[in-house]
Amino acid sequence: MTVTREDIETLYQNILRLKREYEQYFSRILDREPIDLRKEVERAILRYTSTPINNTALKFRLNTVVATFNSYRQYWNRMLRAMEEGRLRRSPETGAFVTTTKPSPVEKPTSAASDPLKKVYDEYLALKKQHHGAAKDVSFEKFKKTIEEQKKKIQESRGIKDVEPRTIVKDGKVRIAFVAKKKSS
Repeated sequence: MTVTREDIETLYQNILRLKREYEQYFSRILDREPIDLRKEVERAILRYTSTPINNTALKFRLNTVVATFNSYRQYWNRMLRAMEEGRLRRSPETGAFVTTTKPSPVEKPTSAASDPLKKVYDEYLALKKQHHGAAKDVSFEKFKKTIEEQKKKIQESRGIKDVEPRTIVKDGKVRIAFVAKKKSS
């Protein structure tokens, strides 16, 4: 089988049609996700990419069309996940989709806002969420207590007077590392 320019252009037109149908699905015009057309496009892509193409221009056009589809597919999967998780809702004013986030629990008004560990705590949670999806809910008080205990142990074992915690990612895991504070000159 040889891949022709017409085949690639037909594939591109089907991708554009699939994009329109997904937009209609997300707008609630269509009741069902266009799964059949998506499978048809995916099969065509698999068939065309597994066929050797000697013409560089055709190969480039096919790769461009496949990259376009992959970008759309990532967007569709993200939107579908948001719909499933309830993070996507329709705005009553405009009718457009709006992503919502779960409100974070309100912290008790303590000295935590002015605490220097608060920044480390926020970085830790953000990196946990970024690298592992959802971070376990660890209260600031528990985090602070653990950090203070570890800080004390490190100061005693290494004989360093002043260390400060830093959030790092090592081997794909988010950790707290302690570094000696530099003396100001």
